[in-house]
Amino acid sequence: MEAKHNGWLADDAVCIYMPQLDFPPRWEDFARSAYAFLKALHPRPPDGKRVVIKPNAPGYEPDSGMITHPGFVEGIVEYFEEIGVEKDRM
Repeated sequence: MEAKHNGWLADDAVCIYMPQLDFPPRWEDFARSAYAFLKALHPRPPDGKRVVIKPNAPGYEPDSGMITHPGFVEGIVEYFEEIGVEKDRM
């Protein structure tokens, strides 16, 4: 089966980014990593479409409850704001 392509990423694409970080990582490390990852991919959502943010940022034990770090989300929001996506579309 051939993957559909929406002009951004194939529908079945999975991207993995593993930055080199000191442990324990700091808030800024998560934000910078998310921003750098998106900057490298350079995604641009279609005009008028909403951006849904649902990252998985492993690095903690599952029982810690810290699977998606807020700093990572901050980096994602920073990237999309930089390319002109309004906050009400995120």
